[in-house]
Amino acid sequence: VNSVKTGRMESEADEGPVMDVTKTRERKNGIMKEKKDKKMNKSSGYAFYNEIGAPKYVVAPMVSQSELPFRMLCRKYGADLCYTPMIHAGLCVRDRTHMKKVFRTCKEESPLFAQFCANTPEDFLRAARQIEDKCTAIDLNLGCPQGIAKRGHYGAFLLEEFNLLKQMVSLAHLHLKIPVTCKIRMLPKTQDTLALVNLLQSAGCQILTIHGRTKEMLQEKMGACDWDIIKRVKQEMKIPVFSNGGIHTYEDVGKCLDYTGAGDVFNVQESIQLNFAILL
Repeated sequence: VNSVKTGRMESEADEGPVMDVTKTRERKNGIMKEKKDKKMNKSSGYAFYNEIGAPKYVVAPMVSQSELPFRMLCRKYGADLCYTPMIHAGLCVRDRTHMKKVFRTCKEESPLFAQFCANTPEDFLRAARQIEDKCTAIDLNLGCPQGIAKRGHYGAFLLEEFNLLKQMVSLAHLHLKIPVTCKIRMLPKTQDTLALVNLLQSAGCQILTIHGRTKEMLQEKMGACDWDIIKRVKQEMKIPVFSNGGIHTYEDVGKCLDYTGAGDVFNVQESIQLNFAILL
């Protein structure tokens, strides 16, 4: 993966409320009150980013690689932030033992973002609640372009389902004790990408990672990573933006930061998601 950036197990009884849009107005009012209370108790946007040390070198989530021993090794060699491998929210909800099989951490590991794939707001929230006391943030994977994601209806294959994405992010933002972040791929049209990132930001996403390729850009069709769209998104957003894609050497890290950050009117520091080998 060449890329750059610029708990406890709960029982069903103690998972707490999950939003149902068919509930009564009184129910909705209760949820809105919870939103206010929880916002007061967790940081957002750049406040959150700075609290976790303004990470610059971030190890991207990698299937079958980003396990605890690997993450700790990455930290030893300079990684500021690590992601877990993608966790399937639906499996965690249907099988209460699944999370114990796929998630491990330790007290020395921080900050840690736990990444989930999901395709319903309820599954995303219920699965995230199982480990929200054991990580720093919950990340929603909207970037996986593989065939398994297409068959499972998750990852980058949700990018054009704006209403669903708004519901997923906002529900988690309202009810989790820790921030929600998102990782996406660019859409074919710039205006659609900008509409998407603004929707995610308004729904409660606190850090956005964007890969500068579409979901169709795979294998022989991969092509170059588009740093221009990353730069454009960075200029558009009021939350931290991580760049993903197009990093092959350590020198590429600096090039990406310089290019995507050049002329940034917000004077925002870019962060990097990278292959561990670049740190060596």
